[in-house]
Amino acid sequence: MPKSREEKLWKKLKKLEEKIKESQSRRRRIRSLSSSERESVDDPDPNERPEVIEDTGMFSLMITLYLVGTQQLQDDVLIALGNPSCSDKSYSESIHPEIIWRVENVLTSGLEKDRKNELLKKYLIPNNFALLEAPKLDMELEGLLSDPIKEKDKRIEERQQQLGVALSAVLSCLDNFVKVDPNPAKIEVLTDVARLLSDLHYNDTCTRRKLVAVNLDKNIVKTTESAKRDSFLFGERFNEDVKTANAIKKAAPNILKKSNFTRKMGQTRQSNYTQFKNKENFNAPPQVNRAKQGRGAGINPGTV
Repeated sequence: MPKSREEKLWKKLKKLEEKIKESQSRRRRIRSLSSSERESVDDPDPNERPEVIEDTGMFSLMITLYLVGTQQLQDDVLIALGNPSCSDKSYSESIHPEIIWRVENVLTSGLEKDRKNELLKKYLIPNNFALLEAPKLDMELEGLLSDPIKEKDKRIEERQQQLGVALSAVLSCLDNFVKVDPNPAKIEVLTDVARLLSDLHYNDTCTRRKLVAVNLDKNIVKTTESAKRDSFLFGERFNEDVKTANAIKKAAPNILKKSNFTRKMGQTRQSNYTQFKNKENFNAPPQVNRAKQGRGAGINPGTV
């Protein structure tokens, strides 16, 4: 058992011991007050009467459980028991309370609007890293999407822009360490933070694209899937990609194999014609029979 857990358990046992002793002391006082008159009559010398202390045995039991719990098991026994199904979360070392005090309120209540705007203006996007800015919605889509979709996209864009500003501050600090104080440990931490924030920035781009793609033609969606974002959500070539998707859609019948296409059309026409003829033959007698009946209709057998 780790040392920290032993210390916590020992503190709990000490508190329990104090509570038991306090309870026993309270019972002795009550018992002494209730029997004071009887003792004055029946027991002339109270010093000779032994003190009665009620022993609950609880503390002894807790000590025993503690000793059993801290007993180290052999390796083969631990292997037989297997790994625990759920383990406690791992935490790093504690940080200074003053740091926590300045951040925890933001985690629970958020930043005030004025303070947020002040911070967003304080840390600017580097002039050689425009991808940190949230991509704008392509102009071709502005008039096609509904207002609720555009409002939702705008909220995600604002959050993404705030992430970009936070990344700018981290990267500025990282750049300073690299140029002035190349401390490997600090550089590694800041680089990891930058990667995590960049992944969130990318996820917001994917979320916004999926939000818009629901309202687009599936051929256009397939064409723009591989397009990389730049200053716009679907890239600056979005208009050209749309034209390409429409051209492919129109040219699809000509791109298909003509033999297969013609064969399928011929089979369909032949099938329809056969079904029509079968229906006609079923409803009326054959044409030959109808002709014979027509020629003999005006002849009187008695005149032959």
